[in-house]
Amino acid sequence: MTSKIFDDYIAKDKSSLIPLLQDVQNIYGYLPENALQEISDFLDIPLSRTYGITVFCSLNSFQK
Repeated sequence: MTSKIFDDYIAKDKSSLIPLLQDVQNIYGYLPENALQEISDFLDIPLSRTYGITVFCSLNSFQK
């Protein structure tokens, strides 16, 4: 995933999780696993929380 996506966001700002997920999905058409890890690292939240939010939000998909 390109780090340019993070340019519009503040590191460790947990309120950016859903907008970041939406941006990544808009670019790739799905949410690559490595992107979820990078988002978790950038926001300093557990990967399990990122997955949990992703599963909860039906607007996201894991496959293309």
